Amino acid sequence: ETEQNLEVRIDRRRVELERNQKRLQTLRKVRPAFMEEFEKLELELRSVYDDYIQKCRYLAYLEHLYEDAAKAEQERFEKRQEATKRQLEQLRGEDASFESMMEGNDSIFATNLRGPLEEAEKRNIDSVGQTNRGNQP
Repeated sequence: ETEQNLEVRIDRRRVELERNQKRLQTLRKVRPAFMEEFEKLELELRSVYDDYIQKCRYLAYLEHLYEDAAKAEQERFEKRQEATKRQLEQLRGEDASFESMMEGNDSIFATNLRGPLEEAEKRNIDSVGQTNRGNQP
């Protein structure tokens, strides 16, 4: 009896297993209603993601170019600023040396020119005096 009960149970389980296997195969053959839409959306998502990755790469490349250009421009600006600073210092130095030369030469000009200036003034006074005497009645 127990042996027979066991065989009946085994047969029931076997039949149940076969039924479940057939059901599984049937379910595998049947596609859900949304599966086509899901696969289409999955392909579209893959395409959009590929575009996104490509645009991110382009953006990174353009940012790199921008940084290089900005760095080069900054270096050119600093060089121009340094050249301007050097020119300004050179002009200040020339101006200072010219001023010191002028200060040092003031006494030379005064002594060198004092005599000729006094003579020119004397001649001018004499010529004006002679002109005035000639006009008197």
